Amino acid sequence: MCRSDASTSLELPPGVTRYTLGNGLTVILQENHAAPVLALDVWVRVGSGDERDEESGIAHVHEHMLFKGTSGRGVGDIAREVEGSGGNINAYTSYDQTVYYIVIASRYCDTAIDVLADAVQNSVFDPSELAKEEEVIVEEIRRGEDSPGGKLYRNLFENAYSAHSYRRPIIGTEAHVRSFTREMILDFYRRWYVPSNMALVVVGDFKTEHVRHRIAQTFGAASARPPLMRHRDPEPPRAGLRCVVVPDNVQQGYLQMAFNTCNLQSSDAAALDILAIVLGQGESSRLYRRVKADQRKVHDVRAYSYLLRDPGLFFVSALIDPHRALDAQTAMLREVFRLREQPLSHAELRKAKINIEADTIYDKETVQGQAQKLGFYESVAEDLGYEAEYLRRVLTVTPEEVMSVARRYFQKDLLSIAHLLPPGAAGAIDERAIRAAADAAHPASRPRPTAPRTARVQRREEVRLSELTACTGEGSDHPIERVVLPNGVTLVINESHAVPVVALRAVMLGGSLMEDRNTCGISDFIANMLTKGTRRRSASRIAEEIERIAGTLQSHSGRNSLSVEMEVLSRHLEQGLGLLADILLNPTFDSMELQKQRADTLAAIRRREDDLAGLTVDTFAATLFLRHPYRFATLGTARTVKRFTPRRLRAAYARLAVPSNLVIAVVGDVHTQDVVGRLRRKFGGMRPRSFRRPPTPIENVPEKTRLRVVHKEKAQAHLMVGFPGTTLTDPDKYAIEVMNTVLAGQGGRLFVELRDRLSLAYTVTSFSLEGVDPGYMAVYMGTGPEKLKRALAGVRRELARIRREGITADELDRARRYLVGSYEIDLQRSSAQAATLAFNERYGLGVQEYRAYPEKILAVTAEEVLRAARKYLRIDRPVIALVRPAPGRSRRRTN
Repeated sequence: MCRSDASTSLELPPGVTRYTLGNGLTVILQENHAAPVLALDVWVRVGSGDERDEESGIAHVHEHMLFKGTSGRGVGDIAREVEGSGGNINAYTSYDQTVYYIVIASRYCDTAIDVLADAVQNSVFDPSELAKEEEVIVEEIRRGEDSPGGKLYRNLFENAYSAHSYRRPIIGTEAHVRSFTREMILDFYRRWYVPSNMALVVVGDFKTEHVRHRIAQTFGAASARPPLMRHRDPEPPRAGLRCVVVPDNVQQGYLQMAFNTCNLQSSDAAALDILAIVLGQGESSRLYRRVKADQRKVHDVRAYSYLLRDPGLFFVSALIDPHRALDAQTAMLREVFRLREQPLSHAELRKAKINIEADTIYDKETVQGQAQKLGFYESVAEDLGYEAEYLRRVLTVTPEEVMSVARRYFQKDLLSIAHLLPPGAAGAIDERAIRAAADAAHPASRPRPTAPRTARVQRREEVRLSELTACTGEGSDHPIERVVLPNGVTLVINESHAVPVVALRAVMLGGSLMEDRNTCGISDFIANMLTKGTRRRSASRIAEEIERIAGTLQSHSGRNSLSVEMEVLSRHLEQGLGLLADILLNPTFDSMELQKQRADTLAAIRRREDDLAGLTVDTFAATLFLRHPYRFATLGTARTVKRFTPRRLRAAYARLAVPSNLVIAVVGDVHTQDVVGRLRRKFGGMRPRSFRRPPTPIENVPEKTRLRVVHKEKAQAHLMVGFPGTTLTDPDKYAIEVMNTVLAGQGGRLFVELRDRLSLAYTVTSFSLEGVDPGYMAVYMGTGPEKLKRALAGVRRELARIRREGITADELDRARRYLVGSYEIDLQRSSAQAATLAFNERYGLGVQEYRAYPEKILAVTAEEVLRAARKYLRIDRPVIALVRPAPGRSRRRTN
C-alpha cells in the first residue's frame, strides 16, 4: 500500500515522482533516458551528528557492515553481484546522513533494487566480520591521520564546535571503533534504520510502472516502525576566536579558517554561496587574484560554504609557505572582512549567479548527480523543492543583502583558525600570534560606502530559468564525424542535444614521453602556462572570460600528452571557441607569469612528499623505468623547473603545437557542420609542419627483483608491486583489463582476501597504465607497518595464483559485464566523451574505438587472460616500491 503525496503543498521538480510506501519509506523516481544507466540511492537520515558520545564513529561502521553479508548473500557476494552486472556499489557517511548507492547498467535494474533492499534490510552483522571490519576501519583512520588535509579538517571542526556533535570526527577514533560490540551496532541499527527514516531515490533509464512494482516487492516488505525523536546538543553562542597549531611531518604549510554560520534551510544560504564564489572559487575570485596572483602570499586558495541540517561553516583554506603562515592568514582575512564593508559589484554578482545556475545544468549530465541532489533535498534539506526556492533567492539577492549576510557571519567571534605546519614552523607561532594577525586583518573602522544601484531584472548574460528544464534527457544517435583539415588538424564531433552543454578537448602528444633528464616537467609547466596569457588576453582576462560565461577551462599534461579541456553552455560556444583558439595558438609564456608558476610548481613538488600514495607511485615508476622518460615525475624536479625560461617554453611548445599533432574533439549540443565550419575558421590558418617524436630508449626488462624503500614517519605503510606492461594499441590490453577487474574492485580477489578476510588494508587495488610506449601493471596497497610483511606476501600469493590458475568462467563473465557497464556509466558526461574521442584518435586507436571497446572486452576469453597473466606477471622478478616508517620508529598513534 502507498500513500499519495498529491494533497501536499510540496513543489516537485519537473519529471519527479514522489510517494510513500505503507511502511513509511519515501520513494523518489525520475526517468532519464539519455544513457542506458541508472542510479539507485538509499538515504538514511542518520549520521555522525546523531551519535551519542560513546558511539562516535558507529554510523560509519554501519556503512561498512551493510556490505558484509545478509541472510541470503555471503561476504563479498553483494559487490560481486553488482559489479558482475556492470555496476558500482558504494556508500558514504556524513554528519547528517548515511548513503548507500548503486550506479548500474539499466538492463540490470531489478538486480540493483534487489541487492540494495537486501543489504539495507537484512544485514546479519556477524561478530567475526565486525571484528575484521573494525580492523579495516582502523587502517582507514590511520590513513586519514597521514593526510595533512584530513588532519587539519578534523582539528578545525573540534575547535569550531564545543558542544554540538559535529565536533567529533565522522570516522570516529581507534579507541571508539575497537570498543563497538555487535549489541551496540544492532541497537543503533534498530533505532535509525527504520523505513520512515529513509528515502529511496531512483534516477535513470527505467520505466516508472515497473520500478514501482519492484520496489513494493522488495523495500515494501520491511515492517513499519514509529518515527524517531532526534536530539542533538545545540551549539552555544560563540565567545571569541578559536585557534590551533598542528605540527606534522610535512613539507608544505596548510591553513584552514572557518566562520560558524547557519543551517541549510536558512534564507542566507544563497548569499553565502555567492560570497564563496566571489571570494575564493575560480581564478577571477578575489582571493586568487589578490592574495595568490598579486601578493604571492599563498600557493593555492579557495572558499566554500558548507551548510548542514544544523548550523554549518564557511571555509577559507590555502596551501602556504610554512614560514609565512601569519602573512597568508592576515592577507586572506583582509579580503574576507572587506566583504563586510564594501558591496559586491554588479559584475561580481552576475558572475556568481550565472555560475550557480549553470551548475544545475551541468549536474543533469549524470544520473548519479541527479540522484544525489534529490536525496539531499529530501533527506537533509527536508524539502524536495529546495532547489527551485534556492534559485529564486539566488536570482533576486542584491549587493546590499549579500553584504548584510557577510556582516552577520564574518566576525572574529565566529572565527576558527587551524594551521598545520612542519615542526620548526609550528613552533614559531602560537595562539597569541594568530590572534594578533587576525586583529591586524580586521578593519579599524567600518565605512559604509554607497552601494551601487540594485537591479533585480535579469541581465542577458545570465542563465534563463527556462534553460534549467530544457534538458531532454534523451540520448542521440548522430554519427561521430571525423574531419581532417587541409593543414592536418583532426576534428572529431559527436552531436547530442540531451543537455545544453558543449565539451571540447584539444590533445597533442607530449608529456613525459617527450622529455629527458634536463627537461622533465616542461610539458606540465607549459600546460599551466597556456592559460596564463596570450597576445590578446592576460591571465586575469582569461579567467574572467571563462567564469563570466560559467564555463570551465583546464590544461593537463601526463605521461603521453598535453591537453586543454573546456566546457560551456551551448549558447556560449562561440566565446568558448574563441578563447580556446587564442590559448592554443597565441600563448606568450610571459616572464612574470612564469616566475609565479615556478613558485607554485616548486611548492607542488614539495607537497608531493606529503601525498604518500602519490609518492609511492612516483617511487615505483623511477624503480621500474631506468632509461625511459616514464621514470620522471610529471611535475619534474626542482633542478629542471628552476631552469625553465620563456624561450625554452616557447621552443618546446612549438615542437608540439603543429597541426598534424593536434586533435580537437567537440561533444554535445552542437550541429556538426556548423561547428566544423567554426573550427576550420579558427584553426585552419595554422601553418602545416611535420611533427617528429624524439626517439626514446628501449627499457630493459628487470632480470631480478628491484626494491626501493622511502622512509616517512607516518602511521601507514604504502606498497606497490608491479611489472612491465604494454601499449595502448596492443590487443593484450583488453585481457589485462579483465585480469585487473578480477583482482580489483570490492568483489575482486585482492579485496576479498586481503581486506575482507585478513583485514590487512583499507585500500587495495590492481591497475595497469598503458602508454604510447609500454607502461606497467601494478598492485597498490596501504597497510599498517606491522602488517607490511603479511600484506606483501598476500599480494604475491594472489598474483601467483592468477598466473598459475587463470580465472573462472564466472569471474570472466562478471569482469566483462563490469567493464562494459562502467564504460557506459563513465561516458555520461560530454567532457568524458570528448576526452575519450580525442585521446583515442591521437594515440592511434581511431574514433571507431569509442564504440568498438565494449565488443572487444566482451570478446576476451579466459585463455587470453591466462596468457596475459603468464606473459606480464613475472612474479620471480617484481618491482617493489615501499613508503613506510623507518624500522622501529613507527609513530605513536593517538586516539
